[in-house]
Amino acid sequence: MPFVRTERYSREELFEMVWSTPIDVLAKRFAMSGRGLAKLCKKHDIPVPERGWWAKHAAGKPVKRTPLQPPTQSKRQGLVEVHIREDPRRWLSSAELQHFTELIEAAKAREPITVPDRKTNRHPLLTAMRRSLKLHGGTASEEFDLHLSRTTASRALRILAAIFKECELLGYAVGVSSFGGKKEPEITVEGHRIPIKIETRSRRVTHVLTKKEREDRERWPHASWAPKYDYVPSKRLFLVIDDYTPFDKKTFADSEKGSVEAQLNDFFVTLLRFAMVRRAEKNRRELERQTEEKYQNARAEEERIRRETQKKAAADRRRRRVLIVAAEKFRRANDLMAMVAAVQEIASSEQPNSEAVASRVEYATSVAQDLNPVQELVAKLLRTP
Repeated sequence: MPFVRTERYSREELFEMVWSTPIDVLAKRFAMSGRGLAKLCKKHDIPVPERGWWAKHAAGKPVKRTPLQPPTQSKRQGLVEVHIREDPRRWLSSAELQHFTELIEAAKAREPITVPDRKTNRHPLLTAMRRSLKLHGGTASEEFDLHLSRTTASRALRILAAIFKECELLGYAVGVSSFGGKKEPEITVEGHRIPIKIETRSRRVTHVLTKKEREDRERWPHASWAPKYDYVPSKRLFLVIDDYTPFDKKTFADSEKGSVEAQLNDFFVTLLRFAMVRRAEKNRRELERQTEEKYQNARAEEERIRRETQKKAAADRRRRRVLIVAAEKFRRANDLMAMVAAVQEIASSEQPNSEAVASRVEYATSVAQDLNPVQELVAKLLRTP
């Protein structure tokens, strides 16, 4: 969920919080109402100060804490999750925040939007919606997400006409989005597409048995069936911003305070707030992407360094083995040369001109020279850059 983070506390920690800070003050820290925090505590069997407790405490009167009892249900043994809403404006740059603030203030100061008394807007989307409604009895559409009654269909289209006209004046593009196989209008505000819809919601009324249903019930009292409720369209219209945000009102309905027509200016202000939240969400995701990219780059660099270190270590081990083998060959070659010198010394005294001894000495000398790795190592060093 965007701009909502979760903090986890034990029951004991939350108990200390609500008994050391007034619940209304503590609730502001969690960006929730005092009543909402009280309900959360009740859900987890955490007692809260009764009404007037903090006034008595401030006056210096003796007050007692209600002790924390073990939870009554095993499912409440774990940590308490508190969902905290973050201000999306913290993800906007100062220029973006100033830009949206100016747009919202200008929208609040605009003249009231008027809805025409008859069909005057020939917007192609409105024409397609009217045609689709006519094909399906004037109350519903298989192509568009429209749920209207015969008494509200014409009024709903005139409200949409006023909205589309205002969008043209403000430079907002009007298009169509598709969700669940049906189309609905969408308005592009500051580069962010926001879907909207207008509808009439049904109200539930107790079902009145028809003559046939009464006869069936009298004839088969245990086998007859009739619905308990009927759902009939109301005369109220609901203008809905069909998008999610945890901060702003998204439904504008007919009520005692005013009709949908009287709330169109507030509707456009809310569109700007939705666009601001979408911009903040886009910035947050971009920052998260950059952070993740830096993390992955750092991981890749660490992996590269690790592999290079392993490669150098493997090369060093190979060079050590070569040197150890060469040292062993050098030792054997020196031992063999020492043996040849001893044989020559003994043979020169006993058989000074013996060809057989000279042949054996020559052979042993050649073997010692072959074993001696010095020449090979010098050649390798000369070839190494």
